[in-house]
Amino acid sequence: MTTFFFSTGGTFWTTKTKWKSGDDVCSWYGVGCDEHEIVISIELPNNQLAGTFPPEIALLKPREVRPGVVTSGLITLDLFGNSIGGTIPSQFGKLVSMRNFNLEGNTLSGTIPSGLGNWTAVNELSIKGNNMEGEIPSQ
Repeated sequence: MTTFFFSTGGTFWTTKTKWKSGDDVCSWYGVGCDEHEIVISIELPNNQLAGTFPPEIALLKPREVRPGVVTSGLITLDLFGNSIGGTIPSQFGKLVSMRNFNLEGNTLSGTIPSGLGNWTAVNELSIKGNNMEGEIPSQ
């Protein structure tokens, strides 16, 4: 999460309460966690994020927290109305529990990674208002 902070210009965010504070990540502004204290949502719309996504975002994928107990991983990413550029990393395809994905109104370019086809539970996917091109993957 700290890598995400620095990659997206966290020191210049409008609100960054508790980020990098040493407090539990679940208490950081815009971060939601499940009962196992695993990050399941990052909601920072209109918060002056700029920069690019780090490949470490894939670390927020579903994982086993103890034998037989698998967490969902990241299910909501809402970064509407920021200035995130670059491309959507292919590593996003590992976030297979994604339900709500809103990157509308940023400065993203490139194409939609085919790995997003791995998202079987997605309810909302909004990427309009960027500089993306190409076809929507058939997946």
